Amino acid sequence: MVIRAVVPRTDIKEIKKVIAKIEDKKENRRGYGLSHLEDLVGVKIFCPYATDVRQVIDSMRNHEGFIVPETNREARRKTKAGYRGFHFTLQLKGPLLVNNEDLTRIKCEVQVKTMLEEAWDAKTHDITYKSESVVDQFLLGRMGEISEALAAFDKRSEELKKEILKRHTEERKRKEAVASVYLSEAMPLWKEVLSELQDGKELRELRARNFNAKNVLRLIPPIEKRRDDKNLLSPHLCRLAGLVALYARGQHIDIWALDLCDDLIHKDPQLSRPYLVKGSVCWALDQLDEALEVTKTGIEKAEEENDQGSVANGKANFAYWVGEKVWNASEKDTKLASQAIKYIDEAIRSARKKATRLSYSDTKGFLLITTGKNAKEIRKGMRLIREVRRQRTGGILEKLSRLFFDRHISIAKQRLALLKTDG
Repeated sequence: MVIRAVVPRTDIKEIKKVIAKIEDKKENRRGYGLSHLEDLVGVKIFCPYATDVRQVIDSMRNHEGFIVPETNREARRKTKAGYRGFHFTLQLKGPLLVNNEDLTRIKCEVQVKTMLEEAWDAKTHDITYKSESVVDQFLLGRMGEISEALAAFDKRSEELKKEILKRHTEERKRKEAVASVYLSEAMPLWKEVLSELQDGKELRELRARNFNAKNVLRLIPPIEKRRDDKNLLSPHLCRLAGLVALYARGQHIDIWALDLCDDLIHKDPQLSRPYLVKGSVCWALDQLDEALEVTKTGIEKAEEENDQGSVANGKANFAYWVGEKVWNASEKDTKLASQAIKYIDEAIRSARKKATRLSYSDTKGFLLITTGKNAKEIRKGMRLIREVRRQRTGGILEKLSRLFFDRHISIAKQRLALLKTDG
């Protein structure tokens, strides 16, 4: 639910007009008084989309108090001049009034509408409010046509929003799947941790690797137990904490997992591996700037250790994090992209094992896809990751390759489509 603005009524009715209105109403309704006025105070709520409007209305109905009309259909206002919006009368109760009993007698008019509906109201209010009869019927018809066009635009933008959210969700699921398998290097701890949990539905789900936001939280106590023992605090434990945070989807859980990584770094700050592990957890949790910073520190530590394998691994990871950062950024950082290309080429040249070389080549393909300046460079990246996919068969590497491949191809298609649109 998104609310762009809440605007209280700025004009306060003169007391003479209020009294006159009450006296006028008394002619037909005996006992009519101040508490019966429905528009003495008012507020407008503006939302970007119609779905947001409906969610605001649902939220209002969930509060303790009085609200009319009872249905949204009755509350919907529409005029010949094209005015659209929902109008409600509220009389609140309970804690929202901060125990101010005087306010319980006051009714408030609440208008809820999209920003386009309000824009049209703002343009036409002064010439049509309570005076549509003096506007030529032909002109009213023209105004209605413009209002209908704005309503159609509201509908089309809603459809566009749904499509964007759908693609975002699909990409999120692909990233989640890739990160989950990537973090599964923590699985040597898996059976040991699960053995400490009580039997039940959530434990059975965890054993089947069917992770969700609820069942992964059961892993926190056994992780915390090991965290307090420096001998048990390990890269695998950090990755497992990252896996929990990945599925729990809560900022406080992200902070907890990254704090655990920091504990590992503080345990021995001269070692490179803790920094590289934290970098991978940061990447999994979409903390890309921190992932790049801590991975670069890990590379420097590995160079000091003369650990060429960790240097190459760190450079390959750095290159992948850059590829993802560039993909998500509105403006491309060419200097960072150039450094990433340099790093991944160095990593590929240093790789002695075929599996390692294929992994690094896959990263270079992804980097070409996300940083490519034209369709030719993007397709070059696609050919590279397809070749890696063809050569990888069997085992966890094949599964990981398939997940990365699906994600990379999807991003490549999106980039090609964007280039075609821009062209």
